[in-house]
Amino acid sequence: MNKLRPLLNFLIVFSVLFYSCKDPGCTDPNALNYNEKADKDDGSCIYNSDLTVQFEFLFNNSPLSQYDTIHFNGGSFRIETAKCYLTNFSLIGQQNNTLLKDVHLLDISNKNSMQLNIKTVEGDYNSISMGIGLTPEQNNTSPANYSVDHPLGINNNTYWDMVPASYIFVMIEGKMDTTQSSNFYPLSYHLAHNDLYQVLSFEKSLSITSANSANLYFKIELSNLFENVDLSQELPHQSVNTPLAQQLMNNFTNAFYVE
Repeated sequence: MNKLRPLLNFLIVFSVLFYSCKDPGCTDPNALNYNEKADKDDGSCIYNSDLTVQFEFLFNNSPLSQYDTIHFNGGSFRIETAKCYLTNFSLIGQQNNTLLKDVHLLDISNKNSMQLNIKTVEGDYNSISMGIGLTPEQNNTSPANYSVDHPLGINNNTYWDMVPASYIFVMIEGKMDTTQSSNFYPLSYHLAHNDLYQVLSFEKSLSITSANSANLYFKIELSNLFENVDLSQELPHQSVNTPLAQQLMNNFTNAFYVE
């Protein structure tokens, strides 16, 4: 028995050392967080999943397209342009936050901009966050910093070369009739000031798995776009905030909701 004791002690020590040297982690090469040094899977693997995000402009809960007319107390407005920047579009969870898109230009005239197909990280999320407009850091750049087809590129015609220069956060252009007699006149609102940037948060439970795709539906209800707006006032073409610009920005951001 005494002769076997050294061997048994050796085996015990060897087993302890062998198993203690195992490095836990994700051992699946197909996972986002694959750890090539790990030799013991700890169930932490994270995978890409498909997420479709759809946006739709509405007026009184009906789909709204370019050149449609919205009617409100005091006038009618035929929409020719409706653009806005969405930034830092993110899913918020208890354990992790996932950035879906750093900047996106939503454009009523571009059907491709009304849907995002995103590869994202699986997980359970309880809210969504996004900015309307651009962050000061993004707004401090210019189209020269990007390719022509980038959301901040020159092809989108959203850069305002004023002093100081700024991107147009929200662009509303069309024809207004305040007499209800089809006597339309051009009217444009370009909201382009750093202090107009707003961050929106929506409560939304969303479970994303690698086995199933997920969908998000955002609606932009423009029935109150001109609420408390003095249509006789014009926005100055300068980089300063005004009560009119703030009211329009508030009305526009309040139009967003998620189903």
